[in-house]
Order: sequence, then C-alpha cells, then structure tokens
Amino acid sequence: MPRKSKKIVEPEPEPEPEPKPEPKLSNEEKYLKILEGNRLRQKKYYESHKKEIKEKAKKIYQMGASENKKQIEENGIWETDTFDSFDDIFQKLPKRHKHYESSLRTFFYNILDGPKSFVRSIKNYKRVLALLDKGTKTTKIGEVGYAVNSKKYYLQTLVVIITDLKLEKLIGEEAHTAYKNEFNSFKLQSHAYSKNKQLTQKVMDLGEFLEKIKKRFCEDSKQYVLFLLYSEATLRDNFKKLIMFNGSLKDFDDKINNKEDNYIIIPKTGVLSLQINKYKTVDRYG
Repeated sequence: MPRKSKKIVEPEPEPEPEPKPEPKLSNEEKYLKILEGNRLRQKKYYESHKKEIKEKAKKIYQMGASENKKQIEENGIWETDTFDSFDDIFQKLPKRHKHYESSLRTFFYNILDGPKSFVRSIKNYKRVLALLDKGTKTTKIGEVGYAVNSKKYYLQTLVVIITDLKLEKLIGEEAHTAYKNEFNSFKLQSHAYSKNKQLTQKVMDLGEFLEKIKKRFCEDSKQYVLFLLYSEATLRDNFKKLIMFNGSLKDFDDKINNKEDNYIIIPKTGVLSLQINKYKTVDRYG
C-alpha cells in the first residue's frame, strides 16, 4: 500500500503588533516641535537655494562695503574724532545697518546719557560696561534693569558701529576687544536663558489659542487669518503693517501701485497669497 503523505499545517502568522499611541506632548514640547520643524524647513530651503542666496548676500555686502568706503574717504573719519552727536554716527552708517537706529538711540541717550562726544565716551569701556550693567528703563511697574537680550543687542549695535565706521584705532584695541568679548558672553547667556525659558515657561498651545480666536471673531475674520499666519507661514515672527486686499493676484497687480507694504491677497475662490515687501533685514537681503 502506498504511504499516506502527512498534511503539513502552516503555522498561523503572528498578528502584527498594534502601533503604539504617540505620547501626548506638553505645550512646551509642542512648541519646541514647531520650532524644530521651522528650522528644518528653513534649512531645506537654504540647501536648495544656497547658490542664489550666497550670490545675493555677496552683492548686497559689496554694495554696502563700497558705500561705507566712500563715506570714509569723503569724511576722513579714521583720522579725526568727528563722532560727537547721535546724528554724526547714524548718518554715517551704511544702509544695510540703518535698522540699528532705535537701539543706537537708546544706547546713546539712555545708557551714555547723551555724551558730548560719542567716541571719547566709548573709549572708557569699563565705564560704558558698568553703565550698561546698572542701566534701567521705565516700565508700567517702575524702573527695571535691562534684560540679558537687551544688553546683548546694545553691545551688538556698538560692535557693528565700531566695525562699520572704522573706529578701532580711535577707541583702542583693548576697548574694542572688551566690547566683543562682552557681547559674546551675553550671547551665551541669552542662548541659555532662552532655552531654559522654552522648557520651563508655560504657554498656551497654539492650536488652543487659534480656537479661542476663531470662537471670538469667527473663521472668516481678519483676526483669525492674521494669527493663522503665525502657524502656517512661519517665515517671520513680525509681519509689520499688513494690508488685506480682496481680489485676485491680477487685480492686485493692476490696482496697487505701492508695493512697499505687506499684503494678504484674498481672492473670491482659491488660496490666499502673502506678499512680504517690508521686514527688519530688507536692506541687507532685499
């Protein structure tokens, strides 16, 4: 008799493990996740446009350097102490650094107390750094000292002015080095402070905040659209003056002659467009 073949029983496949639920993130962790996403998008954009960005930055830098060289040649400011008033300094700054006007004004009038000669004043770096350390500003709760970030920015402004206007020889290498070292010290302090603040400060979740805006003003309101930009278009943290234009891109091009402001273009159908013309570093990057 022929031998009966044994029936081979295939083993039951093991069930696939159920995906683990994503851990619930705290508001701080969500915020940091958004920041990391923004950073990666910016890095990806830079990597894909690196050549154009570098060429544009080089061109703008050369234009600024040429303008600054012309100012130095015309005024001979590396030889004579012609920096007395606020206007003396500000008018000689190249266009790419005109955005330092506000911090320069505060530094000149509030911290240095409007000196008769700016250059003579900043030669004494020990006195200047002591004034910055003890300086105060008026707020709703009274006189308070300057925050680390403010001190860092004022020193950044000072270092930029010294470099742009070739003041190193006038104030001395020791003073110039002291200002740069103090600026770098405040940069480290500022970074540590910001990182600690992100991890410890309790902030409302952005999604929760947007829901409150939508509930208060409705989904079609300009308030909701504005705050939605900070979630969907994270290229700026300040959109300056923002004008809403109702119409198509073609209508916008035909009717709006002043293209210097920032606009949200709202067509009857389709997606909205954002046009940014004015921002903090426009003189540097165009």
